[in-house]
Formats: sequence, structure tokens, C-alpha cells
Amino acid sequence: MAEHRRDAGLIRAVGPWDLTASVINCVIGASIFVLPATLAGYVGSLAPLAVLVGAIAVGAVAICFAEAGSRVSTSGGTYGYVDAAFGPLPAYVTGTLQWIADTLGCASIAAALADMAVSSLSPSIVTPMRATVIVVVIGSLAIVNIGGIARAARFVNAVTLLKLLPPVIFLIVGVSAVHIANFAERAMPSLEACGRALILILFALSGMETSLSASGEVLYPARTIPRALALFLASVAFGLCGCTSVPSNSSLPNPIVGAWLVKDPNAPFPYHLYVFNGDGTMQQANPDAGDPHHSDSDGKGVWVADGGRTKGKWVEVLADRTTHQFAGRLEVTYDIRVVGDSYTGTETVRSYDAAGNLNAGPATPAQFEGKRVKFP
Repeated sequence: MAEHRRDAGLIRAVGPWDLTASVINCVIGASIFVLPATLAGYVGSLAPLAVLVGAIAVGAVAICFAEAGSRVSTSGGTYGYVDAAFGPLPAYVTGTLQWIADTLGCASIAAALADMAVSSLSPSIVTPMRATVIVVVIGSLAIVNIGGIARAARFVNAVTLLKLLPPVIFLIVGVSAVHIANFAERAMPSLEACGRALILILFALSGMETSLSASGEVLYPARTIPRALALFLASVAFGLCGCTSVPSNSSLPNPIVGAWLVKDPNAPFPYHLYVFNGDGTMQQANPDAGDPHHSDSDGKGVWVADGGRTKGKWVEVLADRTTHQFAGRLEVTYDIRVVGDSYTGTETVRSYDAAGNLNAGPATPAQFEGKRVKFP
């Protein structure tokens, strides 16, 4: 068989733990430190459930890789599987695409590492030192691989343990912040937010095919590959569920919580104060100086987090200034995105008379903005 000739001279020394460490090392990157907060922003305390759904989806792909890897135990991974099933031309296309993706990914990571390493150096030596860091990193990895599969496997095991140490410490320290009562979601996230969370999980769990490229050096591949993929998926899914449980149940408030000075050029009086409370309620106030015919109360309303945005509505009641009778109500729905201590968004205003009939007026969203009130 062609796949056997391709593996001539290779030593099968990669066991289940070695291959599991290699897959975890390929999949888990710096995104693990920002993924929990990003998922919580999309789906709130349902983030662990999103991880489980994503893991089930990736598990279906892992089963396919496990079955193919146990039957076609040759170097090249997906290239070898496609070659055995469809022939050399589709295998060439598949292998080339994977090589391009791996090369670009390796180059991006090496460049980012170099940028970090030289960030504090003098600008006059940044360019040569950046190139030096990239050459040293790629060259060192090449030397490790040239030294043989056994040395490379030990190196990968050590790197994987170092990479997993911070998330493990985070889980141990953060377990005290996890409370079952906090898993109650105030409002269901939108379908768009759920879709974004699922795409993010699928991206975070992708990359297992890279480690399978060394299948020609895997010991007892019919058993090792399925076991390694199962261990990888179970351990990573468990770890991500734990990491997403900590921030989604911590006491950190949504960034919208606080007091805001709001400029609304579409209102009769353009300046307002908004206060967003951590329990999902909010208040609006502005001087009663805009409408010569009606006096209005402070606005009261609710808000919900929807991915990276805040959506909600507040209502105020109106009184006729001459008769002092109830004159109707004003309903304002809004969609806000917070960036640091500022936000921008759109609002839609609907006015109703005393009988509850909708008054004529613009129904298209209008722009407004806010600045956080800080102390000192």
C-alpha cells in the first residue's frame, strides 16, 4: 500500500497520552483566557451549556477522525484518509489546504510572540530582534523534531502541562465563586447571540486534524487514535465548562451598570441621566423643560444583555400642564453598545394618548450616546 511506503523508516512511539497532549496543545491557545468572558457576553450563564452543545458537534467530527485514523494509520492525517477513499488528486488538494492553513497559523503565532517579546525594546533594534526571535523559535522546534519522535513527544508533553497550568489554577481558585443559584438566566439570549457563541466554541475546539498528520508514528493506531481524541474532547470540554462557569457566576457587573450622562438630540430637552441597575432595571431623568404642553415623570424600565449589546425599554407618564390630567405615556426602546466609559446606540420612541392610542410620529430608530459618570 502507498500509505505503508510513505511511512517507511518511521518509528511508532506515540502513545495515547502523547497524542492526547499533542491534540490539546494544538487546540488550546491564548483564546482560552478570553473565551469564557466572550461566551458569557453572548449567552450569559448559559455559556457552559453552549460549550456542551459545541462539544457534541465537534464530537461527531472526532468520531469520523477516530474511525478513519484507526483504519488508515498513515502519515499525513486527513491527506492519507482522503487518498485512501478518493484518490491522489483530492488528497493533494486536501493536503495542500491543510499545509497552507498550518503554515499561516504557525507564522501568525510566531509573529505575535515576537511582537510581545520585543515590545519593551528600543525602536532601533526592534526589527532585527523580532526576526531573531522568530528564527530562534522556529529553529528550536525544528531541532526538537529532527531529534526524533520520542524527544518531540516528551517536549510536547511538557509544553502541554505548562499551557494547562494557568487554566487549572483558575479553576481551583474560582470554584468558590460558582453558585448554583447564579445559573438562573434573567432573559434568554437571542438566536443571533446563540449562533455566535456556537461558532466561537466550534472555532475553539478545532485543530485536532493537525496532530493526526503524524499518524505514521502512532503506536497501535487502531486503539491510540480513538482513545486520544476521546480524552482530548472530554478534558477540554470539561475544562471549558468549568472556566465559563466561574465568570458567568461571579459578582462582576455588566459594563452597562452605572450612571450615564446621555445626549439625545432628538428629544425636546437633549440631556438626560440614565441609571442602569445590576438587577435589570433602569431609571431615566431629565429636567421638565422640553415640552410646553405636557409634564413628564421620570422614566422607569428594564434592560437585558444580548451578546455584546444592551437592549431594553423605559416608560414615562405624561400630564397636561393646564388641566393636570393624565395625558398618556411615552415608551422608548433602545439598543446600546458599551465601549469603555462610553456608549452609542439607537432608540425608538412611541407616544400614546390617555386612551392608549398610538400617536403619529417617527418610528425609525434615532442615534444617541452616553458618557459614564465616574468618581472622582
